[in-house]
Amino acid sequence: MPTIQASQNPTGLLRFRPPRIAMTYLGIVLTIYWFSPERQYWHQPLPSVGIPLLLIGVCLMFWAWGWFQNKNAEICPLATSSILVAEGPYRWSRNPMYLAMVLMLIGSAFWMGTASAFLAPLAMFLTLDRVFIPYEEQDLAATFGTAYQEYQQQVRRWI
Repeated sequence: MPTIQASQNPTGLLRFRPPRIAMTYLGIVLTIYWFSPERQYWHQPLPSVGIPLLLIGVCLMFWAWGWFQNKNAEICPLATSSILVAEGPYRWSRNPMYLAMVLMLIGSAFWMGTASAFLAPLAMFLTLDRVFIPYEEQDLAATFGTAYQEYQQQVRRWI
């Protein structure tokens, strides 16, 4: 299977960094929230659920990012990887930073308490799962061969 290049990606989302995409989705949801009558009819904020999810996401993000820093690994999704990080949170998820972003958006949605707020984590999950992760998996398989294939068999994509 050939490696997907950013220019071959029909959505072109590979040109953008995932945190910026997450912030864009959150911005869209906040705009819908402020200008929609939905918040008058269904507005059930659950900060007791949202804040812990948000904090878990932030902690997971820094933990995973720290492992990349310790190994001097490239964090950019389009960069060629020089090392396969399989320690720390990468023992349980092949994509803990992406999982963290989705958790943070889910936490934000619970905190906001509107149905439309859950569009951001759904859109982010689909963007990551359908665009970024397949690209990265192909790149890692091409770079690390059987070592990455073994890692794929041992560790789930998300959790």
